[in-house]
Amino acid sequence: MSEHVKPPRPYPRVSPMLTVEGAAQAIEFYKRAFAAVERDMRLTTPDGKILHAELDFDGSIITIADAMPGWGIMAPDEAIPPSVRMALAVDDAQTWFDRAVEAGAEVLIALGEQYYGHRSGRLRDPFGHVWVISQDVEGLDRTEMQRRTTAMFEGAGDV
Repeated sequence: MSEHVKPPRPYPRVSPMLTVEGAAQAIEFYKRAFAAVERDMRLTTPDGKILHAELDFDGSIITIADAMPGWGIMAPDEAIPPSVRMALAVDDAQTWFDRAVEAGAEVLIALGEQYYGHRSGRLRDPFGHVWVISQDVEGLDRTEMQRRTTAMFEGAGDV
């Protein structure tokens, strides 16, 4: 087997696949909140559920599907915090954050300056997925980020 597998069609090597209750509504939310563009690749089941749809986030692709428990395709469970967050890097975090909130996202962590040099905040979309909206404001290198991380975890000084 080749060490370099060519992805099918024009996809990034890794693409998240989100499962939700109400994929059609989620697609509309992601368009309003995050300026996603639906690609011409929506596949539906005979009863109208979305089995596969593709959203383009300025070159990053996310697929989305309706929950189908009989097939082991599950939407987020409100009782269990999600183990994966979606990170959206933008040039104006305030505008993107506000737009997502207006579209129906719940603020988990308010947008603010973070020790690692970004202005970021955390949201939960109406379908249970968590998004981190982030803008690099300091241009820190890894060494400075690590210094600040260590200081924060040790409770030392200004981070």
